[in-house]
Amino acid sequence: MIHSNQPMAQVVARLGLLSHLVGDANNPFHVNTEEALESSHSDFEFYFERRMERFPTVFYGLDPRFALPQYLDRTIKRTTSFAPLMSEEYFRDDKRHTSAEFDDRSTAFGVASICYSHAVTDLVNLYYYIWREAGGDVRSAASMHGARVVQHAN
Repeated sequence: MIHSNQPMAQVVARLGLLSHLVGDANNPFHVNTEEALESSHSDFEFYFERRMERFPTVFYGLDPRFALPQYLDRTIKRTTSFAPLMSEEYFRDDKRHTSAEFDDRSTAFGVASICYSHAVTDLVNLYYYIWREAGGDVRSAASMHGARVVQHAN
């Protein structure tokens, strides 16, 4: 779209769609194969939204091995590995639990926080890749190869 001089509004709309898809790929309830978790999906969505301002944003850095074909497979595999942890949290002691019982030390908080930071990192890597492939100047991105915690501005 950038190479063919499509309107920037259309490019930005497409980037927004990519952002949504990257978020979904980093949500264990969107990629899980555990049927029992399906009933907890909306509860986790609400929990995530309520707790998001408490998540430290960790940017894991630009991936020097970033390759678009493997990106989504790697992301989904990583996120799928969190589903058993969420199952354990929602069905601890063979009882059904909800996010009302989770606190900031819970496994659910840790998973949500990590998934949020992975989504941020994945999106930056994807946008960097798109910009670079479109011929954009990426020379100043060298400083983004290392991990860092991004402080929230409250």
